[in-house]
Amino acid sequence: MKRHIRIAAALTALLLVLCSCGNAEVPLRSRALDSDGFVAGLKALDYVDLCDLSSIPIAEADIQSFIDDVLEAYPIDTQINNKALDYGDTASIDYTGYIDGVAFEGGTATNYEITVGETVFIDTFINDLVGMMPGDKRTIIETFPNYYPANESLQGKEASFDVTLNYLIDRKPGEFTDEYIAEKLSADYGWTTTEEMRAGVIQELCYSYVTDNSSVKEIPEAMLEAQKDSLRAYYQSYAEYYEMELEDFVTQYLGAGSMDEVVELSDAYVRQGAEQAMYFQAIAEREGLKKITKKDIREYFKETIGSSDFSSLKKIYGLPYLKQLTRNHKVFELLTERASIQ
Repeated sequence: MKRHIRIAAALTALLLVLCSCGNAEVPLRSRALDSDGFVAGLKALDYVDLCDLSSIPIAEADIQSFIDDVLEAYPIDTQINNKALDYGDTASIDYTGYIDGVAFEGGTATNYEITVGETVFIDTFINDLVGMMPGDKRTIIETFPNYYPANESLQGKEASFDVTLNYLIDRKPGEFTDEYIAEKLSADYGWTTTEEMRAGVIQELCYSYVTDNSSVKEIPEAMLEAQKDSLRAYYQSYAEYYEMELEDFVTQYLGAGSMDEVVELSDAYVRQGAEQAMYFQAIAEREGLKKITKKDIREYFKETIGSSDFSSLKKIYGLPYLKQLTRNHKVFELLTERASIQ
């Protein structure tokens, strides 16, 4: 099952959190959109085969699995200082490697995390640490393989490593509690309670169900151009933040010759974004989510960024883009309402 993590949050956060600058005269984000916030001249349903949206089956087991996966990605680590390192243990080490008594480039690390039996290192390096207690120091002698493409200058050479075992790590999944979610997940997901997390997971699973059971037959050029404008706006925002011209920013920070080159190299990203946008617009078309009022926009931004005043955002991004954001949010709400938990 495909999992489109944090799509809902990304719809709002993609640019709004970067800065309050922008080109008010020609908002790139709204350039390809009509007054209702749809891609102008495009009927997405002509290109998208949508599945039945009347009831979206979601398994309780999938909800729990999703929650477990997220909590495992935000674990609780406890330092252990009274146990010897053994097979299967995870630990933090410092090490410095020497060849002929001279520290070599890339051979030093601090607070490097290893798991005995899993971490890949040259030969038996990790296994030679077994039995150490936190605070112990040990010198390990190893020979680099004759074939070592990561650094050919080290091939076949003997090295000594001075290693300090800092502590062992007892790692457990994060807790499904309001306090833990608010502390660890709110920045990335916007969730602050178990109820919000569960609702967000159901939302993601609903969207995954739709994309897994629907298809985009073709992505029209109008949608691709809309996504390219969004990409240009993204980097334009960064350029303005650094008080630079866009082309100068692209050259200095992205190493590209021009913004057009960046767009060309980002073809896969553009197509992925265009496909997602096709689904959103197709669902909105089928479900009659055409008109978005200013009241709708105010309520959306009040909910997502804490302020209903979108006047400055209107100048930066244009009203059509704000309507598109609001409509996409409504699409997520509609899909969640159609969820049938089994």
